[in-house]
Amino acid sequence: MDELRLANEQLDNRLRISLKLHAPTKRKYDIDNRLKALMDALQKSGFIVDDEQIDSLHVERGVIVSGGKVTVRVELLS
Repeated sequence: MDELRLANEQLDNRLRISLKLHAPTKRKYDIDNRLKALMDALQKSGFIVDDEQIDSLHVERGVIVSGGKVTVRVELLS
């Protein structure tokens, strides 16, 4: 497992976040159902102060990856 150890960064800037969701199987899913948990995880981990900081959010479905995976890209806007 790749781990960047970015918990407790406490970013308080305005943010642009891009997500790529890689499902573990071909089973159908709605990508919007995954968003709340992901945004809450960024906040609860201490990476960001509040998910209200997100001004731009891009989400796309990636290829199937064994075990599943989410790629998160964060850009500071201010």
